Amino acid sequence: NDGGDGDGVDGVDGNSGGGGGAMRDVVLLAALGLAAGLAPARHPRLGYQRIGFGHHRHVQPRPASSLLSMSLKDPSKLPPGGLDADGVNPKVNDDEGVVEGNGVGKIEIQAQGIAAQGAPSTNPLTRVLMWYVNYFRYLWNAEFDSAKLQKKAKTSSKAAKKGKKKDGKGKLRTRVVTSLVMAAVATVWIFSGNAVYALGMALTVTLAQLEYYRMVLATGVVPARRISLVSSACLYATACFTPALHELVLPLSSVWVMAWFLLMRKRASTIAEISTTFLGIFYAAYLPSFWVRLRGLGSAIGDSTRFAFLNNLTPLLPAWMPRLMPSPDMWTMGAVVTWWTYLSIVFADVGAYFAGRYWGKTPLSSLSPAAGRASPNKTVEGVFGGMASACFFSVIGAWLMRWPYWLPAGIGYGVMLTLVALLGDLTASMFKRDAGLKDSGNLLPGHGGLLDRVDSYMFTAVPAYIFVRYGLTALGWGSI
Repeated sequence: NDGGDGDGVDGVDGNSGGGGGAMRDVVLLAALGLAAGLAPARHPRLGYQRIGFGHHRHVQPRPASSLLSMSLKDPSKLPPGGLDADGVNPKVNDDEGVVEGNGVGKIEIQAQGIAAQGAPSTNPLTRVLMWYVNYFRYLWNAEFDSAKLQKKAKTSSKAAKKGKKKDGKGKLRTRVVTSLVMAAVATVWIFSGNAVYALGMALTVTLAQLEYYRMVLATGVVPARRISLVSSACLYATACFTPALHELVLPLSSVWVMAWFLLMRKRASTIAEISTTFLGIFYAAYLPSFWVRLRGLGSAIGDSTRFAFLNNLTPLLPAWMPRLMPSPDMWTMGAVVTWWTYLSIVFADVGAYFAGRYWGKTPLSSLSPAAGRASPNKTVEGVFGGMASACFFSVIGAWLMRWPYWLPAGIGYGVMLTLVALLGDLTASMFKRDAGLKDSGNLLPGHGGLLDRVDSYMFTAVPAYIFVRYGLTALGWGSI
């Protein structure tokens, strides 16, 4: 949404912005899309009645109620006219409509199916929401197709042992384009206010959490995913609206999870099921929820940073051009710190990639055999290249935000972000290697799953929050 001219910025202030109605559309369509996917099912192994997403052999075939649909294993089986009047394909067995494994089912727009239902296919917001809902279903179906997923994981693991080709120019170009699009979306998202940022984080973490649980299912373990998603929603709601209660949600989640295991399953759960459920809440929800806490720090910046010069340029611009500065309720110190931290992590990744590609000779396994096995292609030179890049941008950010002792503070912040981001990257690699999967999903072209792209941000939120909230305050920075 473009906020328009005058007082409306990103659709928040003034009548020129359309963000209020858009946000209501987001919430309404997301609720309707998720509700449309609910269908009663009985788990084939656990034996308890449940509400499940997607297909199962004990469930009536699901009508294509969304604007996007999963591609089938064999697209040639689609009838010439696309889907029938009820939105289903009568020539394909219900089991074949289940999307399974990475690479077997791809998320794509079925234009014929949209036309058959007479839905408003030109609404970009609706397309994005339905695309989100269908990727949610794709991940959710992993529990029903865990046997096929385990078989695919074994096949992928054998293929990985034969060697991995380096990325070609085409894949690198795709990765760059995807990263640029994500950077633009993240910028608008960060400067859209605390509530919108928290909602976006909750939606993002939901997919990342389900990708993690998909990897767990590939190992034959069945975690409690529903109560985990409920706990995640509570984490982000409290982090945004009642930060003082935020850290109480995690210990309370332990009570909810164990009550779920005892009340909703007819057999005793295993240590692996319980521990992987807790790890999913801690790793994929609790840790990144501190980004919301960091975003909520401070108030309107005003003249407390060197970014204030943008206000002086606004009167010089023509009336038809958008303002360079967002409204004060979105342009907060926490938002700027969050955005600059994201930028530093991005360039740490970029610097590590190119430094390792052109100068990398010492494998990371020479320092840590476990890290080398988790990610054999990483090099020591790549780590230092990423560290130099992150420090460069962190120092610039520290100077612009007027941090006390901005040079050493910026260097320390960059070093910390690089090392912790590397830890997150290696952790996700260990998960995938244990599950036997090449990627956590297939959402992002050139990257794989969402967790493949945001793994560096999982562990960095807490150290970044502590550094800014307590470290800089102790040094005398009064902007928080």
